Amino acid sequence: MKKFSSVLFVLIMIRIAGFGQQCLPDGIEITSQAVIDNFSTTYPDCTEIEGLVTIHGSDISNLNGLSAITSFRGGLSVYGTQTLTNLAGLDNVTHIDGPFTIWTSDGLTSLSGIGKLQSVSGDLEILSNNQLTDLSGFDELTSIGGLLRIGNNSSLQSLTGLGNLGDIGGDLLVYINNNLLSMDGLNQLDSIGGSLSIAQNAGLKSFNGLEDLKVIGNGISIESNEVLLGLMGIENIQAASIHSLLITGNPALSSCEVKSVCDYLALPDATINIAGNATGCNSQTEVQVACTSGLHEAELKSDWSLFPNPAENEVAFTLEPGTVMLALAVYNQLGQCVLAQQGVSLRMDIAHLQPGTYVVELTTANGKSRQRLVVR
Repeated sequence: MKKFSSVLFVLIMIRIAGFGQQCLPDGIEITSQAVIDNFSTTYPDCTEIEGLVTIHGSDISNLNGLSAITSFRGGLSVYGTQTLTNLAGLDNVTHIDGPFTIWTSDGLTSLSGIGKLQSVSGDLEILSNNQLTDLSGFDELTSIGGLLRIGNNSSLQSLTGLGNLGDIGGDLLVYINNNLLSMDGLNQLDSIGGSLSIAQNAGLKSFNGLEDLKVIGNGISIESNEVLLGLMGIENIQAASIHSLLITGNPALSSCEVKSVCDYLALPDATINIAGNATGCNSQTEVQVACTSGLHEAELKSDWSLFPNPAENEVAFTLEPGTVMLALAVYNQLGQCVLAQQGVSLRMDIAHLQPGTYVVELTTANGKSRQRLVVR
C-alpha cells in the first residue's frame, strides 16, 4: 500500500510539472531551415512561445514548420533571411506580446502568411526590406501597443495591408521609403499615442490615407520630402492634441494651411518651426497669412485649371466644356487685388508680379471659384 501511494504521488507530481511547463521561456534563436522543419518534433505541443524568437539564416526559405504556433509572448524578430519570400507558416499567429521586427530580409516580396495577426503589444518595425512593394498580409491587424516604424524599404510603393489598423500606442515613423507615393493603406488609423514623423521619402506627393487620424500624443514632424505638394490628409488631427509642429526642408511644399495646422498656429503656446519649404509654406508668417485668407486646400474645387504653376511670366487657363469666363482677379497674401481683367482671354501676363503665392479668382457664368498660383 505504501509503495502504491509513493508511485501515485510521483505520477501526480510529474503531471503537475507537465501542466506548469512553459514553452521556451528563454526564447529561441533559429538559424537554419532544419530547426524550423523539426520544430514540431523537437517541441511537441508548443503553441505559445514564452520568450523572444529570432529567425535568421541564409538557408531559411519557409516557415511552414512553425504552423502550430498561435502567439509569440516574448516577441518575434525576422532578419537577414535572403531566401525567405513570405511569412507563410505563421498563419495561425493571432497575437505577438512584445516587439515584432522584420528587417534586412531582401528575399521578402510579400508579408502574406501572417493574416490572422490581430495585435502587437510592442513595437512593429519594418526596415530595409528592399523587395517589399506593399504591406499586404497585415489585413487583420487592429492595434499596435508600441511604435510603428517603416523605414528604408526602397521598393515600397504603398502601405496597403494596414487597412484595419485603428490605433498606435507610440510613434508613427515613416522615412526613406523613396518609392512611397502616399499614405494610402492607413485609412482606418484614428489615433497615435506618440509623434507623427514623416521624413526623407523622395517620392511622397501627399498624405492621402491619413484622413481618419484625429488624435496624436506628441508632435508632428514633416522633413525633407522632396516632392510633397500639400498637407491634405492630416487636416482632421485635433490641434489640442498636437504638442509641436516642425515642417522643414520640403522644397515643393507650397500649401500648408490645412485645418489642423491653422488651428494649431492659432494656439497661444504653440511650438512651431516652419522653414526651407516652397513659397507659401516657407515660414510661420506665410502659413498664417494663408490660413487667415480663408482659402483652404479643401475649398480648391472648380471647373477650370491654370498652368504652368508655379509660373514666371504667363499663365494659361483651361476650362471645362461649356464654361464661359467672364472676369478674373488676382489677390496677394494680404487680400489685395493686384490684377484684374474682363473678357474671355485664356492667358494672363504675370511678369510684373513679385514672387510669392497668390489667389486667382475666376468669374464664370456658374459663379466664382478660386485657385492658388505660385509666382517664381
